[in-house]
Amino acid sequence: MEKEKSLAPGMLVVDVEGLSPLLKRAPKTIKVDMSRRPLSVPPAVHIPGSRSPLWIVSDVLAWMKRHQAVEGEKQPQPLQFRKAQGLQSPVKKGAPSKAERVEAARQKVSVTEARKRAANKLNQSAPASA
Repeated sequence: MEKEKSLAPGMLVVDVEGLSPLLKRAPKTIKVDMSRRPLSVPPAVHIPGSRSPLWIVSDVLAWMKRHQAVEGEKQPQPLQFRKAQGLQSPVKKGAPSKAERVEAARQKVSVTEARKRAANKLNQSAPASA
């Protein structure tokens, strides 16, 4: 498959294999990230009737520029990134810890309800961002 195509003068379009060197990631990683971590990949153009996504190079470069780290600025950790994007689950998932089970028993509620209460308490105590 051709890696670069031109739709209009000055508008360069690439497929996953063409995007790979720009992002310095393997094509398979980009495909996985598109479904598992869509915010870690630039937005793609989906042509009706076509299964393969395409990217406009100028849009990819603009996306990379928006995500460029400012000197001295601390890079967000994955959990902070997910919270900033509103992707953090409000209630913890998985098997409850012993401390959670004890706290739920003390409150005489289910572990799920205790987790919801704890999440609400955290959301209320978090400072509002302007």
